[in-house]
Amino acid sequence: MKHSLVISDAITIDSSYIEIVAVRSSGPGGQNVNKTSTKIQLKCDFEQCPTIPETTKEVIRNRKSLRFDKDGKLTITSQEFRTQNANIERAYEKLKDIIVKSLIPKKVRKKTLPGFGATEERIQHKKKHSEVKRRRSEKIQLSDE
Repeated sequence: MKHSLVISDAITIDSSYIEIVAVRSSGPGGQNVNKTSTKIQLKCDFEQCPTIPETTKEVIRNRKSLRFDKDGKLTITSQEFRTQNANIERAYEKLKDIIVKSLIPKKVRKKTLPGFGATEERIQHKKKHSEVKRRRSEKIQLSDE
């Protein structure tokens, strides 16, 4: 069931860059889990794919939440469903989501100055705090009457 993944008009990942391996699922599930290999590991060699832009490859490489094998291939697992086909489709969806999110350029933060009100509030707080500290050091005069 290996097929090419179409992400946009310009980006298509050929099936030769995608490897699918079925393994035993973990966790509860009874006899079905013990005797069937429904968990899917999809490995994508996105570095070799010519249709993915270099900037997108850089974003994918730098994402900490993604897993890569020793060869640098992106590894995606899916074990949500009881059938291999459903898990394969889900793994393809996950791969497509990762690439689509990586295509969106990150917004550049513009540096701004604090507003007038925030500056005034900070100065008033400092004045009040210094007044409290000044009063602590005043000597109290006791009358001798």
